[in-house]
Amino acid sequence: MRVLRNLVLVVVIVLATSSAVFAEPITFQWTFTGSPGDQTSEPVDPNSFNATASDITRGSGITAVTGTNTLNSSGWTSGASRDLNDYYSWTLTPSVGYELDLSSLLFTYQRSDTGPTTWQLYSSVNGFTTAYASINFGVYGTQSVGTGLSLGAFQNLTTPLEFRLYAFGATDDEGTFRLGTNGTFAQSYLRINGDLSPLNAALVPVPEPASMTLLGLGLAGLGARRWRQRRNS
Repeated sequence: MRVLRNLVLVVVIVLATSSAVFAEPITFQWTFTGSPGDQTSEPVDPNSFNATASDITRGSGITAVTGTNTLNSSGWTSGASRDLNDYYSWTLTPSVGYELDLSSLLFTYQRSDTGPTTWQLYSSVNGFTTAYASINFGVYGTQSVGTGLSLGAFQNLTTPLEFRLYAFGATDDEGTFRLGTNGTFAQSYLRINGDLSPLNAALVPVPEPASMTLLGLGLAGLGARRWRQRRNS
C-alpha cells in the first residue's frame, strides 16, 4: 500500500512538472514601423499560435490620413463622449479546443494639436456598452511610449473577443489620432500579451523528455525499494 502511495506521488510530481508546458505564453503584435498611416488596415505580425488576430481596422466614422510609421485617422467627433462609429478595432480568436487568458495591452499613440483629447477601450464581452479603460491625453503632439493596461479581466476566452478603441473631444475635423508614433525615439506598435492553454488532454503536448526521465527514475527507485524489501523479508 505504501509503494502504491509513493507511485501516485511520483506521477503527481511528474504531471505538475510537465504541466508548465501546457500553457503557452503568447504575444500578438501589430508593428506600424514602415506603414504610411493611411493604409486600409494594419495586419498582425506573423505568428504560429493556436489563436488568430485580425487586422486593426477603422470604424466608418473616421478617415484614413497619412502619418509615417502609424495607423492614422482624422474625422474624430468633437463631442464630449464617443461617437459609435469612431474607433479602431481588432479581434482575437483562440483555435477550437484552446483557451486564451490575456494579461496586458501595450501600445504607443499620438494626437495632433486639434485631435481627440480622450480615448476609451471597449470590448465585445459586454457588447461595447461600458468602457474598460479611459485616458485623457489632451496636449499638443502628446506621445505615449509603452502605455500599458492590465487585461486580467479577460480570462478563459474560447470565442472571438473584439476590442474597440474609441476617441473623442477633437477641436477640428482635421485633427488626428494615430496608433503608433512617428517620434524619433519611440517604438511604434500595439501589443497584447497572454497565455494559451488546451482544453483537453488530446491537445496537450507530449511531456518533455526531462519529465519522462523523472517518471522513469521514480518508478525505478520504487522498484528497487520493493526488491530490497522482499530480499530482506
